Amino acid sequence: MKKLKDIFHNYWLTGILCVFFAAWAWTKSLHISQTYMVNNPYWYNLKSKMITSNMMGSTGSALSRSNVAGNQLNLRAGYGANEINSVQAVQLSSLSFDASIPLNSYLDVIFNVTDQNLTAFRLSRSSLFPSMSYHSKREGDFLTVQAFHIDLPTSGKVRVKVQESEEGITLFVDGQKAGVIQNDHFQWAQFGFKTGMRGAFVSNIEALDVSGIKIGTSLENNRDYEKHFIGHFFIILAGALIIAFVVKKLRGIHYSKSFAICTSFIFLLGGLWLAFDYLYFSRLESDWSDKKLATRRIRGISLAEEDYDFEVGRYRVFKAWYEAWGGKSSDIHSFVARFGESKFEPSYFYCFNEKCGSIKERGAIKALDNGKPTVKIGLVGASFSYSSGVTHPGDGFMNVAHKRIYESVKDRYNLESINFSIDQFSYRADRKRILKKVQEEKINYLLLTKNTDFSVIPDQDRGFKKLLKEVTPMGVTPIYLSLQKNPESFMRTNSEVKLDLLFFNKAMEEQTSLKEKEMTDRWTREFGLIVLNPNPYLNRDDHIKNGNMWWDRAHLTSYGYRLYGEWLGDEMTKILAQHN
Repeated sequence: MKKLKDIFHNYWLTGILCVFFAAWAWTKSLHISQTYMVNNPYWYNLKSKMITSNMMGSTGSALSRSNVAGNQLNLRAGYGANEINSVQAVQLSSLSFDASIPLNSYLDVIFNVTDQNLTAFRLSRSSLFPSMSYHSKREGDFLTVQAFHIDLPTSGKVRVKVQESEEGITLFVDGQKAGVIQNDHFQWAQFGFKTGMRGAFVSNIEALDVSGIKIGTSLENNRDYEKHFIGHFFIILAGALIIAFVVKKLRGIHYSKSFAICTSFIFLLGGLWLAFDYLYFSRLESDWSDKKLATRRIRGISLAEEDYDFEVGRYRVFKAWYEAWGGKSSDIHSFVARFGESKFEPSYFYCFNEKCGSIKERGAIKALDNGKPTVKIGLVGASFSYSSGVTHPGDGFMNVAHKRIYESVKDRYNLESINFSIDQFSYRADRKRILKKVQEEKINYLLLTKNTDFSVIPDQDRGFKKLLKEVTPMGVTPIYLSLQKNPESFMRTNSEVKLDLLFFNKAMEEQTSLKEKEMTDRWTREFGLIVLNPNPYLNRDDHIKNGNMWWDRAHLTSYGYRLYGEWLGDEMTKILAQHN
């Protein structure tokens, strides 16, 4: 005990120890500050590729630490339904990781991921999406499905391993064989993880290639850690010695004692910051930048001119600090350049950001000039309406619907489809210009997509009435497409959920549906609104079982958009059969 006391009376030793731990705290803070998907050399979030279309969750998936806080993949962050892929294509021999899967959720371990197909094992705790292996098109259609049973623990982690063997590709959970894809093998391709709305957590990832060499899988930004630690150590040491000398001159405190006090303070400050930033703030499931980024786009304001909230300011300060040490960090623009532009529906697409400057038209499905009368169908909405989430341009529902309608009416009419959709945050700022274009184009039928488009924009009842009052005098027939959000976000398995809710529960769903019905009934009587409901068609058992339908909380996959387009095409064909 006396020796321990003597050590702490040795101010020089105490000071040096504090310098050591302060250097560790500040180096750790520096590296945590740059632990983002946008900087990760091994992984990327597929949502991040949608940054240029301002899809919800896209910006935060690249510039949010929640995705990788605590050196684990949080597939629940940024509105859930994430797909995280390896940056590089490799040929695996095995993939191991720890997984924690919440109630009513599932985790797809995906591999052999190419531009056309992927293969997966699904580990599920959801009655909606049972455990299975499958081959799938990138558009979402299942090519093969093989169900298997697995009892996952109600809490805690399981150790999962996917390995190639003579039998095929085998799944092990806690060392026990759980499933096998017969006669299959790992290809030269990407691999990763995919979930639904409630997400899952993945950590301690280990991947080996066919040569037995470890593949980089770290989620932390730990490059040049030793160099930064040594640098911080000597800077803190020099700074503390200088401050201690000044304190000794001004206050007469012994040099070693003032040095120990100074370094203790630096260590305490670093420790408090690290505790707040790492243990608390980096784990918030926030999507801090999407709305601000959209606002800047509408107003044509650059990032440097905007007021920053805490997270944006913290990111920029630490980014400058990190780069001053010679580290390489990134931003949204370089991320887009690295992984490519987002994909959107290539019909009319009106752009209101600083890149466009004014309305831009990217093609349209135009009618032929053959003397037949032309029926014009317009579509107004936000990201759902221009089909964010499609695998290939042209997969969007308006293209699918147009082709289906055209085959039915081509003997009587020309058909023209025009998409006036923009991102949701821009709608309020530019609705007048959209309505002007609707009038100029002499639209006959105007489709109004619900989903996020008109459950948020305009302000439901009041805003919707205003819109209908403006379009119906133009001779436009308004049609409301009442699609509910991803059923997972409404918790169709509500009876199992209890209090662990992520977005909406069944009672809220029913309340929302009643309000919507009351509103649409009123506008049907007053404005002749036609209401179409795709939910029974999309939620058919065969449709749910034959593919991954939802891309995230509010957007469909190409498979889902195709089903939606086929349904819409058939419904519009019935309506056009009565068109004069």
